[in-house]
Amino acid sequence: GIRLGDRDDLDEVMRVFREHRGVSAIVYDQICATEKRRLRRRGARFADEPVVTIHERICDGCGDCSVQSHCSAVRQVDTIFGSKRRIDESSCNTDLSCMDGYCPSFVTIENAEAASRARAVPLPRALLDALPEPRRAACSPGRPFGIVLAGVGGSGLVTAGSVLASAALHEGLAVTQLDNTGLARKGGEVTTHLRIAEGQRIEGASRIPVGGADLLIAGDLASAASPGVVARLASGARAVVSNEATPMLEQALDPDAPLPVAAWRARLERRLGSEAIAIVDAPAIARQALGDTLYANMIVIGAAAQRGLLPVSVAAVEHAIRERGISVETNLAAFSWGRLAAAQPQKAAAMLEDPAAAGRDRIDELADPDAAAAYFAAELERYQDRRLADRYRALVHGVVRAAQRAGGDEAGLALAVARNAFDALAIKDEYEVARLASDPHYLSQLRQRYGARARPVFHFAPAWLPRRATRDGRRRKLRFGAWILVVLRVLARMRRLRGSVLDPFAWQSERIAQRRFTRLYCQGLERIAASLDSGRVAAALEFVRLPEGVRGYGPVRMPRLQTAMQEAQRLLQDFEPRSALPTLENER
Repeated sequence: GIRLGDRDDLDEVMRVFREHRGVSAIVYDQICATEKRRLRRRGARFADEPVVTIHERICDGCGDCSVQSHCSAVRQVDTIFGSKRRIDESSCNTDLSCMDGYCPSFVTIENAEAASRARAVPLPRALLDALPEPRRAACSPGRPFGIVLAGVGGSGLVTAGSVLASAALHEGLAVTQLDNTGLARKGGEVTTHLRIAEGQRIEGASRIPVGGADLLIAGDLASAASPGVVARLASGARAVVSNEATPMLEQALDPDAPLPVAAWRARLERRLGSEAIAIVDAPAIARQALGDTLYANMIVIGAAAQRGLLPVSVAAVEHAIRERGISVETNLAAFSWGRLAAAQPQKAAAMLEDPAAAGRDRIDELADPDAAAAYFAAELERYQDRRLADRYRALVHGVVRAAQRAGGDEAGLALAVARNAFDALAIKDEYEVARLASDPHYLSQLRQRYGARARPVFHFAPAWLPRRATRDGRRRKLRFGAWILVVLRVLARMRRLRGSVLDPFAWQSERIAQRRFTRLYCQGLERIAASLDSGRVAAALEFVRLPEGVRGYGPVRMPRLQTAMQEAQRLLQDFEPRSALPTLENER
């Protein structure tokens, strides 16, 4: 009477067991995600598993991978081309459920070299010796010094708390430690309460009472601003917080839900004041200097030590790291990087070359409408040809001139049409996916990051192959090794056929629906350019931004396309009689 099944069968098994009369049991057997990461990092097991990556240019930002996996390793990232998804390799469990998302952007890397994924940027000894010795925070026998460490499960927070406790014991101080780890395996909130005092023992409970914490060390903004953590901070407390914005349940259920970063910071500032809070870009330092964001918490502790906020010395913390005997050199380097980031932030930034920071700078540059239009026009030439780029420029300039005549939010409308007209014209069809996936620059980046022996494996669900359906009725993805790059390069060169009578993909329902929307959208921009006035700027902006909601591929994209078509027809009533508009039924 025992049945073995895959975890994908769980829902079906529960439905069957629901009808079973009598005693029954379902055993779900799977290794702890945190333990799996630990074993893989030490090379004990799972070292041969592939690395999961997302090609950010192919990603359409729909978030279906988050919907399918509910995984906190799938992170939002802002790019020049809008919000995309990225895999945080340091917290990835190689669960592979994110790949159930209906998207061709997933690329797994086989034979990835660990050394190429974890490069270390050494700190010169002379630079560390030149750092001023920080003072120590005072603690007394009568009132223990309270430290709350907050973060997410699996990030090494409990280990960081143990290091501080060991450092306190090394200096002859009394210490109590309480770890709240109930949601660690789910990537949920984890806290550690440390109470440190002079003397042999500390009276009272190990849990820090409300208003009893003198220092907050947080590995991410969400945990730092949680009501339970904020309530424990004393009025004169200080905080050192990583600027990590970890996705929460809301983002897993609704990928479009924004992370309330500003609200988190505001809650902390209301409690402590902005001067008492130090924000450290610990994930970026850990990623660039050490190759693994697992060490971000130790970087935050280093920053707190250098600011003189710890009741233990730098030497005591370093002794505790050596005493634990786990990744000693890397943890010492992380602690030192945190000290340098607090004492000389410009020096630390100059020593690390952060591609993400360069990307953010480029995003800021394209906040100018003219710069954005020029950039996206050049992209459209690479996407198709100069004629399409000229079509784009004419649409954008027509709306911009109309906005100048009408007044109102001219810059906002100009920037919106520059970005969204590009999205409406540069559809990620088979030709574009092939061009981006076979891009020599992208493949060179993979070799540089994962080693010369690394082999990319692409995961596509081609509509021109016999249909194999998944449980939810979607087309099943197939694995394609590096040999598919030859096919992709040929397909990319065939992009001139796009939309013509010779286009072999033009008959697909998604392509037909997309052409209808693109045609209606371009016609709408022309009508707005011809009839825009000050009273219709808001309606024009709403229409211009319609492509922002049309994201994804296949069954994810189609409902959004239908909704956008209906919204476009509704909004254009303000600019043209409805009888003149194409409809879903008669547009061919």
